[in-house]
Amino acid sequence: MKSCFLLWHRRTVEDDDDSLLVGVHLTSDDAKAAMQRVQDTKAFKDYPGGFERAEYTIGQDHWAEGFVIGEGAS
Repeated sequence: MKSCFLLWHRRTVEDDDDSLLVGVHLTSDDAKAAMQRVQDTKAFKDYPGGFERAEYTIGQDHWAEGFVIGEGAS
């Protein structure tokens, strides 16, 4: 199966978590290059450790369980 690489940035400000999908890339190296391009911009420079690259298989469900709200919720 084919896959792609997602580049995310996550940060916590005053107990509020923000997640941003920076981009979807063909290779891990492409995602790394994108991170290097944007890491010093105003939006990301104060949170340099917030980047995450993840491989996703194309055509496959990834969050089939949905959201979990509260302990024991389904």
